[in-house]
Amino acid sequence: MSRFRRITNHVRSSIVGYVALFVALSGTAYAANTVFSSDIVDGQVRSVDVANQDLTGVDISDDGITGSDILESALSVPNMGCQSGKVRGFARIKGSTSIPSSYTISSSFVDITNNCTQGPVSVRRAAAGVYFVKFSGDPASLAVAVANQDGASSQFSGDNDNVIAVGKITSGSDAGAFRVDVQDIDPGAPGGRQAQDGQFTILLP
Repeated sequence: MSRFRRITNHVRSSIVGYVALFVALSGTAYAANTVFSSDIVDGQVRSVDVANQDLTGVDISDDGITGSDILESALSVPNMGCQSGKVRGFARIKGSTSIPSSYTISSSFVDITNNCTQGPVSVRRAAAGVYFVKFSGDPASLAVAVANQDGASSQFSGDNDNVIAVGKITSGSDAGAFRVDVQDIDPGAPGGRQAQDGQFTILLP
């Protein structure tokens, strides 16, 4: 039998095997190097197709997750930090002569507190009606304060005409704290008002 005939017979008898080998090799190359977005049927990539804990922020478009995709109860307000437009802190101050002259975080004097840095809120009394309130690490530069009468039964005591001024201290030993002055309207006092200890709530917008 001639050499040519032997080669021809070999090719004929082995052609199925060669085809199978070619397909196998081609399939591997296809899977490894040439699967593109256009090769995937839209909407067919499921949760089971993605490795757990494998997606990161770079895989998600900025602002691409909207309200309906978020479980609101899982959000943590403290973890939002001190963002602009968020209430950065608040506290109720139980203004009285018993507040010490050094800063205290005792709930006897300051409670119902919040600080966007998750740091403590402390208060000290410098004189009658003069308080310094410190929100540790809070960047807020503005505050508002209002008098309140917690513990009233059905009627206020009538002593609800207090005027409150508040501003942030930028130097000295009280730097970073908010000074709050509480004054009572008194027509008989010089200037029509006098310093008076009183309760108030301070809020940092």
